[in-house]
Amino acid sequence: MKYVPFSGQRTLMRERYPDAFDNTNLSPNRYYGQELIDKEEIKNGENVGVFFGGDKESQEKALNIAKSALRSGAHVTMFYRPKWFPERDGVAHDASNTFYCSIHTEDQLEGIIDENQIKTPNFHEIELGSFPHLDASYVVSTYWNRNLLGIRDISDKTIGFHGELAKNDDGEQSTELAYTMERYLIENVDEFRAENAHNRQLLQHRHLGINKPIKLLSEKESEISGKKVLYLPEFPLQENMVARWRHEWPSQYLGEYGVQYSIKSSLGSVLEKDENGNLIWKQSLIDEAQRDGKVFNDSFISEKCLESIKKYIDEADVVVFGRTSNKFGGRLFEYAKQTGKVVGYEVDDLIFGEHAISAYSRPIDGDPLGMSMSQYIDDQIRDADFVTVTTRDLANEVARLRHESENVYVVRNRIHIDELKDLVTKEPAEEEDQLRIGWAGSYHHIDKLLGMGDVIQRLYQDYGDKVKFVFKGLDEKFMCDPVMREKYEAFRQMMDGIPHELHGYTKQGDWKDYYRELSDLDLDIFLAPAKNDEEHRGKSELKYLEGAFSGAATVAHDIGGHSESINSGVNGLLVDIDDLEHSNEQFYHSIKRLVDDTSLRKRIKKRSLDDLLESYDVRRSSEELHKIFLEQIKMKEGGKK
Repeated sequence: MKYVPFSGQRTLMRERYPDAFDNTNLSPNRYYGQELIDKEEIKNGENVGVFFGGDKESQEKALNIAKSALRSGAHVTMFYRPKWFPERDGVAHDASNTFYCSIHTEDQLEGIIDENQIKTPNFHEIELGSFPHLDASYVVSTYWNRNLLGIRDISDKTIGFHGELAKNDDGEQSTELAYTMERYLIENVDEFRAENAHNRQLLQHRHLGINKPIKLLSEKESEISGKKVLYLPEFPLQENMVARWRHEWPSQYLGEYGVQYSIKSSLGSVLEKDENGNLIWKQSLIDEAQRDGKVFNDSFISEKCLESIKKYIDEADVVVFGRTSNKFGGRLFEYAKQTGKVVGYEVDDLIFGEHAISAYSRPIDGDPLGMSMSQYIDDQIRDADFVTVTTRDLANEVARLRHESENVYVVRNRIHIDELKDLVTKEPAEEEDQLRIGWAGSYHHIDKLLGMGDVIQRLYQDYGDKVKFVFKGLDEKFMCDPVMREKYEAFRQMMDGIPHELHGYTKQGDWKDYYRELSDLDLDIFLAPAKNDEEHRGKSELKYLEGAFSGAATVAHDIGGHSESINSGVNGLLVDIDDLEHSNEQFYHSIKRLVDDTSLRKRIKKRSLDDLLESYDVRRSSEELHKIFLEQIKMKEGGKK
């Protein structure tokens, strides 16, 4: 067998495909436990060769592939190469650094992988590039194996699976290396596969020069397969959890219908970070405005910035704007409408219409038309082909503004269960003698917590050390504003003499860390107080979801999305919002009820977690969005619903 050297490939590919080495295109890959091989494609008694490398992702894939093959009646030969870079690790090319063994039962796969070799009595060592005993007609590789050309020559079919992005010595994702390894694997197999739509789309984007289909194992039939959806949230994903809930998470599963998606911040081309990590206008744009004798504000954005986004609109079939609330977003919206695309608008707060919250209803400083953010939003909501919202109350407000209820859809906020499966499926912690009563929120919501001061003090007087109060999100280092500092001091005084735990703020970009930390709090009772105002009538049930996710029984005010999601006494307890005018007496008694009634507390805990898993998996949002896009595209094309 001829040895195919890998040296020089990286430089060649960089020269041939320079656009692929853009760090912004990198995204972690996740796998969701599907069967990796269709049982019908392997014949009984066939020998399947499985090649895998030393990284954990490759090993997990190889083991799952081997199990699928064995269940189909095949025999399996495992080929394991623990060292990816022999030269770097001091292993010569002619040294024995690859191991193989025959597998006939799933039991033989248990504990088979060691850091340096295969742990099984019947393993053999072979030299790199030498596979004399490979008689498999069907070969699967889960890494970029240098010998794929030779392997392909002696097997009937070679299949590649995409593993986790390559990392450099510092543990960081290496764009160039990842790209090179992916491309080598794609070019040198007969068929390439991905296990979810996010992976496939990432690969298609990074390897546009290859006319080789990337097969998705679970693709569903759809009349809009091949259509492109562009999401334009106002701020970049890493800066805004809303864009993740509403755009990134649901869209990852749209690919299962063959729908391609892209997410671009409408302001991504005009913002940058300062030395403290805060988003600011790009200095180059400010300099440009001053040079042209203009005042730089939200209304001035260079044509170059607009053109950088317009090209994505031109390629899309559906364009969805997310909370865009300025002149720049308005100009992009107008352009999308002019192109004849299906144009949608997504909003998850009451930041529009006559009841818009004050922060959005005030005129924008320096706006040439004296318009407020809510007015820009109103214009886009009225002119959009469709609007998606998070609650029925918001849907009614949108219908009032549009003077129609058609083409207004409720798509609830949901959780990326697949990404967090190890947390939501873990066994709940045994309740301790001391019950943990918790609250989670940023410093923007501290007023609602301060309103619970009397309730907390009364509970401590009643139960003493039987209860422990736990707070997440109140980080003193973020209390720089004098007003916020004053409120934080009020919180400290409120808790003076009451034992409590204080857990800090989680950066928005680390969303999985937030849920991990929330889960680790091991709460028994979760508090979700609100305010009796228009803003909270438009809020979704995210706090209920956080309570369920943390394994707690939630007590919430009966307003907004909580009114729609909580069946009081079944999956939580609801408190009349007017109770705020009566010192939260009902809220106090609801918490007390859960403390005293162990059976009720445990029953609500279980039911709310079941509800989370059954009704709040983001896959349901993808199904709903697929139906919306199908309906809207048909209408635009002149078809019927």
